[in-house]
Amino acid sequence: MYVRISKDRTGAGMGVARQEKDCRALAKQLGWQVAEVYTDNDLSAYSGKPRPAYQRMLADLETGTIDAVVVWHTDRLHRSPKELETFVELVERMKVATQTVKAGELDLASPSGRMVARTLGAMARYESEHKAERQSRKAQELAEAGLPTGGGRPFGYEPGGLVVRESEASVIREATARVIAGDSLRSLMRDFNERGITTTRGNKWAYTNLRELLLRPRNAGLSVYRGEVIGKAQWPALVDEDDFRTVTRILTNPERRTTTTRARKHLLSGMAKCGKCGAGMKPGTVKFRNGARHVVYRCCVSRGTERLERFVTRVTLLLLVNKSVRMALMAASNVDTAPLQAERDQIAARLDDAALAFADGDITAAQLKAITSRSRERLDALDAELSSGLSGTALGSLLTVPDLLAAWEALSLERKRSAIDSLMTVTVLPVGRRGRGPQPVADGVQIELRTNAASADDLTAALLGERLTDEQERAIVRAFAA
Repeated sequence: MYVRISKDRTGAGMGVARQEKDCRALAKQLGWQVAEVYTDNDLSAYSGKPRPAYQRMLADLETGTIDAVVVWHTDRLHRSPKELETFVELVERMKVATQTVKAGELDLASPSGRMVARTLGAMARYESEHKAERQSRKAQELAEAGLPTGGGRPFGYEPGGLVVRESEASVIREATARVIAGDSLRSLMRDFNERGITTTRGNKWAYTNLRELLLRPRNAGLSVYRGEVIGKAQWPALVDEDDFRTVTRILTNPERRTTTTRARKHLLSGMAKCGKCGAGMKPGTVKFRNGARHVVYRCCVSRGTERLERFVTRVTLLLLVNKSVRMALMAASNVDTAPLQAERDQIAARLDDAALAFADGDITAAQLKAITSRSRERLDALDAELSSGLSGTALGSLLTVPDLLAAWEALSLERKRSAIDSLMTVTVLPVGRRGRGPQPVADGVQIELRTNAASADDLTAALLGERLTDEQERAIVRAFAA
């Protein structure tokens, strides 16, 4: 016997249980012995997803383990003509009888019987496609009205998706703020699991579902249809839209380091670049002639971890205590990003229109390529400007504190890494090299600023320790007196 139901909303299995009861009654009436019941509960035949029990039944038919099939209705077996033809070929070859509770016997050995089966299969396919079309149109109408389109209870909201569940909403706000500040998803995942915060299903957080949660436009009160934001929703937003867009840029940045196998233990791991090949340097140990072992960053070149981290930290602090640098960074953090985001949305919409125009034959491939190339250049420039905003980041949080050193020491390793990475790139040069370009070099390390907030003189002073103010000198003494 094969029993299946597409949607089991309660999880109780009542639908398949009723099918099995009717099928057993038919088997008893036919005088057949039930060898096994193959059950695919809460699994659609129309979706094309694998049906484990159905595949197992086919395998048992192939080996002769079973010699007849009882099913409640033909549409429980198939909603795909391709699947039906495979089944027809198998049962005809193996001489297998097929009986249904609602449609009677399927004589698949005769042309008329196969015609009936194919007709029923085509009708079932039509019903599935028509139902899918109606459901899609209904979902579109709901999305356009800013209403939930169905599914399970969304994290952060009560059932129905319109009322905020504050205990979960606060988790989303916290996670959003921490990602903007430089925390990794792995550290958030570990923290939430240790605190006993679970998903809506009561499970522990995994990297993937936490990332999907934070990339959800619903968090910013935005309605989505087929993956595209189509307007404001009627449910309350949990986070500011600008913060949501910032998190989206961070988590979808292709250059983002997404290693999730283990937590970082070193300040510059993967972030300091090799001066020969450009790859990220990794920590490792080397054994000296006297037998002592030391931890170094290494690739084609190497440098002691303590020495390199001390130098980069010193440069970072010197830049951040420089008054002109700090004021320039603060000005950058106060830039109104709304016009930039609006322009970006307009360009993205124009790209979509161009793609549709090409598909309809209104423009040529060469025209589409020209439009795409120019638009992509502007999108990249806008993304760079949007990503340069420092408000809420680890770097931005250091700009207004009264005691920079205390604030720096209080940061987690991840936030220190985020602050350094936002400010500069670090390249470790082979011994004796001077590097390329105008950037100054000190201690065999070349620093290139990611922001134009600092001048070449500011960077030179930070690298070489020259022309320091009293404030900078005191900061260095306090930080590195030991």
